[in-house]
Amino acid sequence: MYEPKEYSVCNDRYTLSTTSQEMRMSHWVDTPIVRDKHTQKIVLDLSNTSWHLLEWEEDGSDLTLTLAKYPSLADRHKVYFNFASMLARFDDEDFSFRELSMKLKNWY
Repeated sequence: MYEPKEYSVCNDRYTLSTTSQEMRMSHWVDTPIVRDKHTQKIVLDLSNTSWHLLEWEEDGSDLTLTLAKYPSLADRHKVYFNFASMLARFDDEDFSFRELSMKLKNWY
């Protein structure tokens, strides 16, 4: 089993963490969780999904996650978090963080 990873992002305001899940024998998926460090409120929780965090980057108060849904890890999707406006962009649509969580959890 892989150890969870945790990163402070966006000027130390948020935490990006991953939990690893074994999808098939020896194939692991790192699912992301984004949490507000000050309020402990979860912004995004994909821990019980098959979304794999491939990479992430931050720019000031913005965070970009590159995700792929197992088993199609070649099909990449970017999620842009704008914490100033409290909106996220996925597939050229803006969502509240709650709407984004529901959309990604129901993505086929």
